[in-house]
Amino acid sequence: MRKHYRIKSKGRFFLFVALCLLIVCGSVTAVVGFPTAHAASADEYVEVVVRNGDTLWNIARTYGPAHTDTRIVVYNIERVNGISADSLMPGQILLVPVSL
Repeated sequence: MRKHYRIKSKGRFFLFVALCLLIVCGSVTAVVGFPTAHAASADEYVEVVVRNGDTLWNIARTYGPAHTDTRIVVYNIERVNGISADSLMPGQILLVPVSL
């Protein structure tokens, strides 16, 4: 014997189906990777060779973007190059952001 189901409220049924579709679409989108965000503009860098006596502060003021807080430029130099201020070595090549 088979049990037969009857839809009592068409509105609830369609709401349930719509919610299920949204959940499935959201899950597929999350797995596939559509929500990855990209910057509106690509970051621009200039390569700077560290000379004897250079500091990150001086490099940031000389090569960094104008009218930008030097502390922010120093932080970005450290972050992009994976270094700290005390690990600078002459001859080292740094990527310095020219736009933030």
